[in-house]
Amino acid sequence: REIFSQTKMTASWSNRFCGKAPKSKWSTDTDASTPLMESGLIPSVIVSPGLFGRAWWCYVMVTLIGGVLLGAGADYWAHRLIGGTWCDKTSFTKTTLLTVIDSPVFGLLPDAGEEFRFEVSSVVIAEHGYYAVCDSSWSIPAIHDLGATGSFTNIYSPNYAGNWTPQNEHRNYLIHPEDMAAFPKDVDSQWEAVTYNKQLRHHLAVQESIKLDGEDVYRAVIMLINIVGRPWLEGKDWHVPKWRLLQACPSEFTFTGADKGFEGALGMAGIDGRFFLLGLCEGNFCAQRPKAMHPGHGRLVVMELDQGTGPSNTFVDGKLHRTSTCMWRTLKVVNLPISSFRDYSDLAERNGVLAVTSQENSAVFMGKMVLTKDGLLDPATFNIMNGDVFNFPPTSDCKVSYCNVEAIDFISDRLLVAGSDTMKGKGRQEFQCSSKEASMHAFSLPGKWRYTSLADEDNSVEAARMPLGHGRFDQFFARQHGSD
Repeated sequence: REIFSQTKMTASWSNRFCGKAPKSKWSTDTDASTPLMESGLIPSVIVSPGLFGRAWWCYVMVTLIGGVLLGAGADYWAHRLIGGTWCDKTSFTKTTLLTVIDSPVFGLLPDAGEEFRFEVSSVVIAEHGYYAVCDSSWSIPAIHDLGATGSFTNIYSPNYAGNWTPQNEHRNYLIHPEDMAAFPKDVDSQWEAVTYNKQLRHHLAVQESIKLDGEDVYRAVIMLINIVGRPWLEGKDWHVPKWRLLQACPSEFTFTGADKGFEGALGMAGIDGRFFLLGLCEGNFCAQRPKAMHPGHGRLVVMELDQGTGPSNTFVDGKLHRTSTCMWRTLKVVNLPISSFRDYSDLAERNGVLAVTSQENSAVFMGKMVLTKDGLLDPATFNIMNGDVFNFPPTSDCKVSYCNVEAIDFISDRLLVAGSDTMKGKGRQEFQCSSKEASMHAFSLPGKWRYTSLADEDNSVEAARMPLGHGRFDQFFARQHGSD
């Protein structure tokens, strides 16, 4: 009792609930527990006033209860004020995406038995489908239904020609190269980005960073491809399109290694009918490790194609064979206004808003692009404004769940489609990362997200100089271009 009474608050509580403590430690005055002793509910030896003083058991109980309450309160306010984990913050629901669906790519494709790995590295929506590329394969997953279970509606057999069933007609399939000799299966594609040219209705797939013959530097290789034909059913056999290489040209922009090159690409309509390609560097400063890991120095490279001279470049055994001087010329390098990202994995655009993902941060940035009044890209004025960062949903104990997001595009104003690479091996990532690997995902943006850092009315150069507004994201889109 003397030890606990040193705490004034505890002593005050004890006196209030247990009666005033005796002056002498060995007091034999009548104790508050005497009636309980006389009734036999408490053994007299336990509460003998001559041994421990008046109602010592009451003081102990009140002190313990008070300590627990004080400790719980301190812990609660520490989490509220100091933070605990980011999941404990009051802003959690405002800064975290909501999972709509997770679908492993293998389960989406009826003919997935032909492929062993789906290391999804980029995705683009074109002509009512999601077209993904994988750095491990030359085949392109074409996904029209993220909820389909293609591999389980039909068991694949390489010896049976009729592997497709009628219910697969408008679903998902793999698009293989037309020239299998030029793009053999035993050579990785090294595709890290895909985008779409709406004017030409062709896709552009980007090899991240390749050391070309006769050079000491590394360049990205941008491949213009055409998907030939449409899926059709002939008897019991279901035929799928092939893709054909139309052009392959390296970037003027160079890298110092093969690990960190262009991780994302975005085709943009520009002024005077021109077409521009935005290359997203994976590493900060567009550098290799360790400099690449210094956050806050993301870069977008604005490029335009120089057709050059000479016959078109070709591929031989999965490698570029140069016969043309064509090149994607660098027009401008734009700094990304993202202070926290340790890497950058893909980008997408919808109605003037740019999305940029980070694999290392398991997050996506949303920021406004500075375009002309007509929504076109002008290299002289193009820039990215400050925006907001949203986290991909964590595990129940607030660990990273979506560890390898490398693909992103907009489904609508409030929905995103994403894709994940395979989990890194040799213990480089925690075990929970395996649950989302090699998968396609759909996420919704927070319902009450407000674009507090962006201009409210327009995405033009003039609007960039206006005071910042507070319009909601869906209203922001609806005012400019109409919402889905």
